[in-house]
Amino acid sequence: MTIDATVTLIETEKELLEIVPLKQADDSEAIGKPISAGNGLDKIMRLNGPSYNFWIVRVNGAPVGYAVGKRDGERYKGEGVYVTPEQRGIGIGPLALQRQVDYAKAHGFIEFWSVVSGENRHSIKMLQKLGFKFEPSGQGYEVRLKLQEEILI
Repeated sequence: MTIDATVTLIETEKELLEIVPLKQADDSEAIGKPISAGNGLDKIMRLNGPSYNFWIVRVNGAPVGYAVGKRDGERYKGEGVYVTPEQRGIGIGPLALQRQVDYAKAHGFIEFWSVVSGENRHSIKMLQKLGFKFEPSGQGYEVRLKLQEEILI
């Protein structure tokens, strides 16, 4: 099945504001109770700095997901991927994650890493399919994908 989705790096404040309802839904789902749009905006603005990147996922032009990543020295950290419940299970999450990995590789990072809860079966399956290596950590895993060889001097 072909997915008619686009994943683009957010470059404007207007685009960043498009993910506020998605962040609101993501956090509300995660904690099991609604959060305000203002709270969602506050969380995005706290992350909106020079070391962070946001991506927006659109299907037929409508925002249905987002991804967040952070430059971490020579490594790139995936901070999270969110897809609306109506769009899950059709490959949008892996598409967003792959876009982050491609970005990190193109920008010379040696490794892509993230943390995943041991209870997050869908993310674990997605990360395994993309070739990530898993190391137990706390209540889940630290996951790593080598992007380039480290140059030793």
